[in-house]
Amino acid sequence: MAFEWAPVVTGSAAIVGAVAGNLTSAWRESKRWERETKREELRHSRETEREQKKARHDFNLHWSERKLELYESVLAKLEELSTLMSRLWRNDTLDDGSTPTAEDLKRVQREFALLQTRARLIASPVVNNSIEEYHLASRVWVQRLARINPGEPWTSKINEATSDLSAAYKKVLTTMQAEIGAAS
Repeated sequence: MAFEWAPVVTGSAAIVGAVAGNLTSAWRESKRWERETKREELRHSRETEREQKKARHDFNLHWSERKLELYESVLAKLEELSTLMSRLWRNDTLDDGSTPTAEDLKRVQREFALLQTRARLIASPVVNNSIEEYHLASRVWVQRLARINPGEPWTSKINEATSDLSAAYKKVLTTMQAEIGAAS
């Protein structure tokens, strides 16, 4: 009778071995799957982070370029305004040979005001304040000029206004340079 149980025990052992082997294989596969899933999630999170950094960099670069363009325009307009005011005072001619008029000054001031509006949208409060200070200093200069007859010697009030205007220009320039990271 012992002989009859041998195939059953052997078969049972084979079945238990097969089941245990399958369970072990399934457990290993499950662990491998978990490792791959974690690795894939980590890779995906790193890739997402890298894409977000690139998007932030591109965004910052875009607005830095826009600021630089705006600041170039503002500075060019400030120089045009200063040159026009100086030529108005000296009763000097413009590059085209014409004599500057109050209308020329108003036109440049309007163009400057448009740039100032754009700056309010893009520039920092520090830069906007320095532009506003320049604008006020230029208005004071023009008001003082209106009270003096052309050709009269410079008065202390015009000298003071010119000094204030020059200081305001330097402040605009240095605040813009600081904001864009340029050396002053």
